Amino acid sequence: MHAPTAPRPLQPRATVSVSVVASLALLASIAVRLHHGFVGLSDDDAARTLLAASFSHAPSLDATRSSWLPIPTYLLGTATRFFAPPLSVAHGTSILAGVASCVLATLVCRAARASAGSSAAAVVGVALWRWSVMASAAPGLSEMLGVTFLLSATLAWLSPVAQNRSLTVRETVAAGVTLSLACGCRYEAWFAAPALGVAFVLAARDRTKAIIACALALVVPIGWLAVNHTRHGDAFEFVHRVQHFRRATGLPSLFTRVSVYPRIVVRDLLAVVALSSIGLVAWRTRVAWLLALPPLSILLALVLTEIHGSGATHHSARALLPFAWLLTPVTARGLDALWPGKLSRRAVAVSLALTMIFVMSPVETTVSPDAIATGRALASLLLASPRARALIALDREDFLWVEVATNAPDRCVPDRAYGHAAPSAAQLSRIAGTVTVAAVASAIGEATLRSAGWFVRSRHGDWRVMAR
Repeated sequence: MHAPTAPRPLQPRATVSVSVVASLALLASIAVRLHHGFVGLSDDDAARTLLAASFSHAPSLDATRSSWLPIPTYLLGTATRFFAPPLSVAHGTSILAGVASCVLATLVCRAARASAGSSAAAVVGVALWRWSVMASAAPGLSEMLGVTFLLSATLAWLSPVAQNRSLTVRETVAAGVTLSLACGCRYEAWFAAPALGVAFVLAARDRTKAIIACALALVVPIGWLAVNHTRHGDAFEFVHRVQHFRRATGLPSLFTRVSVYPRIVVRDLLAVVALSSIGLVAWRTRVAWLLALPPLSILLALVLTEIHGSGATHHSARALLPFAWLLTPVTARGLDALWPGKLSRRAVAVSLALTMIFVMSPVETTVSPDAIATGRALASLLLASPRARALIALDREDFLWVEVATNAPDRCVPDRAYGHAAPSAAQLSRIAGTVTVAAVASAIGEATLRSAGWFVRSRHGDWRVMAR
């Protein structure tokens, strides 16, 4: 009877090289997008950035005052308090989360005993998926933060298994805390958490430490339920709010709701799923299924929430980011099964070239470049006069981007409460008397300010930057 063979030692230099290659590939893709004028995916990005700026001045437990989870706002708001301006901080946080995900995904692949070449192909492929690039380039988004924390939790339980040892106290705390933080960033993490909890318990030699990690992971979800119950009288108010909004705006057919996520997987992630399937068949260990269970749980739960009518309100593909990233170790093992031994540099180069096709594919965005240009024009005027304040007319839906682009949201004054009717000429004149610059997007607003002695400094589409 032969003694069990010890796991082959990993090469730290190869792991570092893969991390660097994946990070540089992501950063290059982000740079290309930003160079071509990409700012964000939707008005939600601007709203999250403004919430963080507000939190930096007035911290609150219910920082988002909505169904959005609070951890990204806590982190962004704290960073904004020390580093300014808000938009730059929001962009920087997203980029850092993307790079951290590349590094952590590489470590998870290597802990799963995938070769360096296969790890590089798997991680770079997912990192260059257009939604990974967009989520890393857009300001204030929570997706890549959630991915980062989920990968951290995965690495915490997988590393001891790979090294054939017990969980340390530090790894126990790291596993629980990072999973809890992931649940405070994205609801997809709530779907993955039970599966990761099963992985903690089944893979750990010391079940007590695994149970402690699971208990720590419950802190943020239970806290969020308590906040909702205290503030709204309904612990699941965030679910009911989204469901009410979806039904008010019109739910698509049942077939469309059932098939939306499977269609995205087939369209964008078919190679990942195929290679992961090969990896599961070839690997044939409990660890393989424990790694595959969280992303599969996410996909199943996303389909169920879409049927229920409480799923994502727009850009549904973003919700599949944790699914794709958590599958990277199984994908890498699938590549190893196809190309035993070291994957050649030529194969890696071909995979990068093919993936670039997806990088350059278009992505829907509702952000107007005119709003950004208007905000930047206001920013230069506010910078020239430190005591000046800017009037922002809520004439268009993209007014949030005007406010964010000023990099001084605390010095912006809206002409009305959100959702209310436009102010009368007298009301607008009275508000304008308290500021020195303004951004309006209606002929009536421009005429009212002109009659009060204002003049147009610049025009950006429908927006006018005015001063007096």
